[in-house]
Amino acid sequence: MVASAVLETEIAADGGTDLWDAGVLTSLANGGTINEHHGVGQKLGRFMRPQYGNGFDVLRATKHAWDPDGIMNPGKLGFGPPSTGRWP
Repeated sequence: MVASAVLETEIAADGGTDLWDAGVLTSLANGGTINEHHGVGQKLGRFMRPQYGNGFDVLRATKHAWDPDGIMNPGKLGFGPPSTGRWP
């Protein structure tokens, strides 16, 4: 777990976003999943649609039904900023 955090920090420091993206997309293409149990947050949110495909629309609609203003965990899970455009 510590090695993963160190690697992630080193990749980010070296501008390795392309490398990180390639690794995650390769994992998804081969049946892997993104790590959700510790939170997708902002770093991995952009991979929610590739992981869930059309199911992401169901997740988005469910989130909107419970949180129409998008104020709960704004910017997380790939849902984008609050509907109001204002961050709480």
